[in-house]
Amino acid sequence: MSGSGTLPVTFLFGGQGSQYYQMGAELFRGHPVFAEWMSLGDRFLRENFGRPILETIYAPGRGLGDVFDALPITHPAIFLTEVALARTLEHHGIVPDQVAGVSLGEFAAMVVAGMMPLETALDLVARQPELYVRHCPPGGMVAVLASPDIWRNNPILSSRSELAGVSSDGHFVLSAEAKAMPVIATELDRLHLPHQALPVPFAFHSRWMEPAAEASRAMTADVRLQAGRCPCHSASLQDWATPDTPDLFWHIARRQMHVGPMVRTLEGRGGAIYVDLSPSGTLATLTRMCLPPGSPSQVFTILSPFTDGLKSIERLVAALRPA
Repeated sequence: MSGSGTLPVTFLFGGQGSQYYQMGAELFRGHPVFAEWMSLGDRFLRENFGRPILETIYAPGRGLGDVFDALPITHPAIFLTEVALARTLEHHGIVPDQVAGVSLGEFAAMVVAGMMPLETALDLVARQPELYVRHCPPGGMVAVLASPDIWRNNPILSSRSELAGVSSDGHFVLSAEAKAMPVIATELDRLHLPHQALPVPFAFHSRWMEPAAEASRAMTADVRLQAGRCPCHSASLQDWATPDTPDLFWHIARRQMHVGPMVRTLEGRGGAIYVDLSPSGTLATLTRMCLPPGSPSQVFTILSPFTDGLKSIERLVAALRPA
């Protein structure tokens, strides 16, 4: 099933900070394909890492008001939710013509594109948290609704943090050591800038990840990517990922995230039917912010804390059904 006219269906996969307790709960309870893939990943993680992913995501009594930031759980949980959602859409005949990933979402994108087996990617994603704990200082990230020029021109922000990503002319993400986060929040408040701390324990996409570089490269040294079934765009590379892309896995954690250039590349092909498969739906919002005037593209959200995933899939299938 394809989108309107000749627009390619494009699956978007987001990264850390998009997680919350009960994400996809209605799909897990009400859609057998989603439940099957979530359970498959849960068995792999239990057998190989002893981590009860499903018990944690869907823990009774846990909800939006609870902080969900334990990286050994959230890292594979986000990845697994996105892959399970992609397989669910494919079950309904919605198959991507291209995929695009941001940060952790690049692993899900490569799996759905056919560049890497699920078990290989899930193993890497599950092993990354221990690597970061062992090598990197505690840190944090904060999303800011303003021009990134604010960071460049502010000595407090620019000296205590780094630009982790630029989503658009009016949205950026900062990373910093944990001890600097209160100072950064205070300065953003002083400037009256809307901002939100992300539930992550490290300063991803910044120099504070550098101590993990050698160990990360060693962990992925024997992993070989395959030619995919469809093109896979990497927000860290600002380019299309290929099996011979050097140092790709380390770039995903270390390089800045660039949603704007990613959308411009996809729009340069004439537009797309964008389907955000991240748990929060934030990537859909950022994509809309980056669309040029007059774009024929459409953007769909499947999951969010306030969206019923089952109904979202029904609406998407109806929207893409041939007239």
